[in-house]
Amino acid sequence: MCKLLVQLWAWTRILKVRPRFLRGHEAPVDSPLAAQWTRPLSRTNITSHALLAYRDQLSMMTSSQFLWTPYVEHMLGLPDGCRQGEHIWMSRTYLHYFYIVEGHYPDRVMQQFGGLQPVPEAPLNQTAPDKEVVPR
Repeated sequence: MCKLLVQLWAWTRILKVRPRFLRGHEAPVDSPLAAQWTRPLSRTNITSHALLAYRDQLSMMTSSQFLWTPYVEHMLGLPDGCRQGEHIWMSRTYLHYFYIVEGHYPDRVMQQFGGLQPVPEAPLNQTAPDKEVVPR
């Protein structure tokens, strides 16, 4: 499953490795974004599955051949309720999910949100808690 997500991520952003869509087939409007890759694709314009060929193509890429903000048009179409609190999306903070706590580092992906990419800061303090947290 993880390999599939990486492939979808690459096809969405890296223009050199993405297959072309064949004409006449459109993904349904209300379908997930990944559904666009389920329609017929042309793989004649991309490199065969040779690792050295992919490495060569990736090493010669320019920044214009990478789609930094692929979801801009989808974000604009979201209802207002989904965009509430947009100003805090870029905060460096902890995310809590039951007993799991992880750091949130949006400053490491600023180009995906149309911002300038600074040198990332050190991770938030991730020391182990004094006592183990047990879910109830």
